[in-house]
Amino acid sequence: MSDERDYYGLTALDWCKSLNDQQGALAFKAKLPHLKVCDAESNVESLDAQACYQRFGFHLIDRNLFHKKWHMKAIILYLRLLFRLLWFKHICNENAFKYLYFNEAIGAEQCCVKHLGERVGYGVVALDNIENDTLIDEYVGKFSVLHFLSYGADSRYMMNYPMPTLHGTKLTIDALNYGNITRFINHSDQPNTRMKVAYDGSLFRLLVVSNRKILLGEELRLDYGPGYWLKRGAPSE
Repeated sequence: MSDERDYYGLTALDWCKSLNDQQGALAFKAKLPHLKVCDAESNVESLDAQACYQRFGFHLIDRNLFHKKWHMKAIILYLRLLFRLLWFKHICNENAFKYLYFNEAIGAEQCCVKHLGERVGYGVVALDNIENDTLIDEYVGKFSVLHFLSYGADSRYMMNYPMPTLHGTKLTIDALNYGNITRFINHSDQPNTRMKVAYDGSLFRLLVVSNRKILLGEELRLDYGPGYWLKRGAPSE
């Protein structure tokens, strides 16, 4: 039986075992992406990918998606070449590696999506105290290459991917239809999280990290910067 792992990191043998092993099935299910949602009374519900789509209309994922596999391979080769020639210290945060290899993202377990009112809409709230410099989660979505003529089509869930591209184009990560809990983090000029860029040897990873201690029940905020809001209209606190 093939040892090749699927999108969820499982082999065919893993799935076969889970069919006849209830405990194993529960363990494998825990590996699948899920999203915690809380209501006005702070009752927490955990949604799987299907329930998340039915509730919010987007596909819950735990890693970036590409239109075609060769797109990913081309980006990996391009980044490796650029690193060999230039070594992008000005793009990658010096200590970003520790978030990838020594810390587990806590966003799916210690944070939940909550409706914060008609003016704000949905946001992300801490279910427990979160210490400073803690990895919340990676900002993920679907990779897209935009030509300058389509810049106006940017969605409010689109983040620029920090990689040099051909003149008149830009690479983006769009979490409109595919994403995780980070897509719900609202903007603030006084944020309690920040974005760090890490290079894992193949791709840049956009990591949302706390920049101070976040208290139980506090909303997570991120400063998306003036450039992000240029064509979306000024944000409101």
